Amino acid sequence: MIGILSIGLVLLGSVSVVRADDMNAPVIQITANNGSDLAFGSNAISDVRLGENAEFNQISFRVDGPTSTALTKLTSENVGGQVVISVCGEVVSRPRILSPITSGLALAGFEWDRAKEIADILAGSRSCH
Repeated sequence: MIGILSIGLVLLGSVSVVRADDMNAPVIQITANNGSDLAFGSNAISDVRLGENAEFNQISFRVDGPTSTALTKLTSENVGGQVVISVCGEVVSRPRILSPITSGLALAGFEWDRAKEIADILAGSRSCH
């Protein structure tokens, strides 16, 4: 099941530097209000898709292997609560978890260029900067 997350873009100052060839380095971090935390690199991400829409642009992706299990655990323990999703140290979403997320995420509400940049980072073809 892919969880759909709404976007509220908030910028933070901390940025991690990750080389595109270091696919194990964390590029995405999910932090729950209860203190649970999950960080993973593009090696745990597959099937990154970028969808263009007149109202919003959406990035969807699957989370694989042990990271998928950890994502399910984190979201199961935080149904009804809010999480913070960061990409390369920048907060890109603060969604409320409506149900456990078992295999993937979708992020929406970006300008096209920013959506493409995030999709490329998640796919491992672009570095954090």
